[in-house]
Amino acid sequence: MIRHLSIGVIGILLFLIFTSGCIISAQNTTQLEPVPAEQINQMDAALYPLTYLITKDMEQACC
Repeated sequence: MIRHLSIGVIGILLFLIFTSGCIISAQNTTQLEPVPAEQINQMDAALYPLTYLITKDMEQACC
């Protein structure tokens, strides 16, 4: 259980670093480019297993 939680925490940290990097790079450019839907879907698909594991572990720990 702890291993899953740490994997999830690392995943969230990586996601936050990635998104903050995107925001910073977007602020540096004068013209904002919209993020393609495919990229958002890929990010969602990558994060879903992590969020699923975290919620599963939380349920087992709490209830």
